[in-house]
Amino acid sequence: DLISSDANLISSLAGSDAQVSRTLEEIRLRLNTALLVFQRKSDTAIYGLPAGKEVYQQSIQSLFSQPLAESSARTTVTLDREHYQAVMLASDHGRLLLGQPINDDLLGQFRSMTNIDISIFDLLTKYSSNIASTLEPAREQQLIGELQNFGLLAGSYRSAFDLTLNDENYLTHIHLLQSGVTPVFAILQKSLQQEMQPFRNLDKNLLTLFVQLMIVAVLGSIFVSGSVIAPVKNLAAIAERIGRGDYGIEIKVQSRDEIGQLGTTLNKMQNEIAERERKIVYQSQHDE
Repeated sequence: DLISSDANLISSLAGSDAQVSRTLEEIRLRLNTALLVFQRKSDTAIYGLPAGKEVYQQSIQSLFSQPLAESSARTTVTLDREHYQAVMLASDHGRLLLGQPINDDLLGQFRSMTNIDISIFDLLTKYSSNIASTLEPAREQQLIGELQNFGLLAGSYRSAFDLTLNDENYLTHIHLLQSGVTPVFAILQKSLQQEMQPFRNLDKNLLTLFVQLMIVAVLGSIFVSGSVIAPVKNLAAIAERIGRGDYGIEIKVQSRDEIGQLGTTLNKMQNEIAERERKIVYQSQHDE
């Protein structure tokens, strides 16, 4: 939009070669774009090729020869095995191509925002060159091997499927970025292990909580057993002494629960029995 709305900038592309070069440099500085090339309608020369990238010329000429349905179009282009997210503009003077490289840095930004791994491939050289990918090198090489052995890009890009890379399972979806002579594919992958990790942590937490509750229950039962059984045994021993005629042991009542009430009752009972026996003994002695 910035370029299309600047009439002076557009008209300067009809000037001399030096003026075209200056204009392209101005546009590049304005937009901070890595790739900016221009071709006049009147010839096939490509202006603005980056130094050392003369090999791009034939591919760009082929791209510019294709008809445009509108004055501008967004596309993904591959130039000498380097992928660019590009915009192509058509004017009365010729065509402009602006592009940013799709490299590991750009894909890394995508992964940091989405937590999805992405790899870029094309079919031209059987997936065997330096690809752009956020996968670890070992998994990246294994993915290349899967593509070479099974031709996953040949028609599997319409639906998601599972793919195992280095013992890790990925939900994989292949998306066609660019068709034509050099099809370019984006392979989107989500690690199922990473997705399941929060649930595994929850399982561990629940298991830990269950073990803690079991320990508390066991300790609680031991404490309750000790606090109930011991006093009952003590009362049983005292009741047995009372049965043998030993009434001189006073039961110390330390609680007001059922055990304490039972102790109080036993104290009262042995006192009453002892008093009755004293009366019987006294009665028998005086009767004589």
